[in-house]
Amino acid sequence: AELDLYFDDGLAADMGTTFQKWAGDPNGPQITNISYGLCEPVVLALGWQPAMEAPLEQAVLEGRTAFASSGDTGGSCAAGNGIVNDGVPAANYPASSAFVVGVGGTVEMTKNTGTASSTEKWPAARYTEIAWTHGGGGHSIMEPEPAYQQKVATVTTKCVLTHDGN
Repeated sequence: AELDLYFDDGLAADMGTTFQKWAGDPNGPQITNISYGLCEPVVLALGWQPAMEAPLEQAVLEGRTAFASSGDTGGSCAAGNGIVNDGVPAANYPASSAFVVGVGGTVEMTKNTGTASSTEKWPAARYTEIAWTHGGGGHSIMEPEPAYQQKVATVTTKCVLTHDGN
């Protein structure tokens, strides 16, 4: 089996370049995982959507599929990696793109397989994997409501604020 990795320097402005590397690679994989994203308002304010959306659309036209994490802050899009929720629904991009499959994340738990640092084995043994409890959501301000949703009545019930329903 072969594993292809596409990296950038970690700056959000380079996400489009990384997507283009994948979509433009004629021998690249048919499926990719994008495990980072940005709040849609940030992407729009900085004008980055065209640079990111074009290669994602190109990939779909070539029969490729991109999966992207929906974020770590539940139905809002604040800093804090699942800890801070600003209470305003906002989706994470590129998970909200029409050319991407938005998915929740998982946390892989590992355990040390050695008794001391000199005998520690790498990679650490996988212990378990759990679903991320603060997967993203919210409504998209970048993608229009599809026709099949246009006749659905607006939700008028209270939002669930905590994992236990309070």
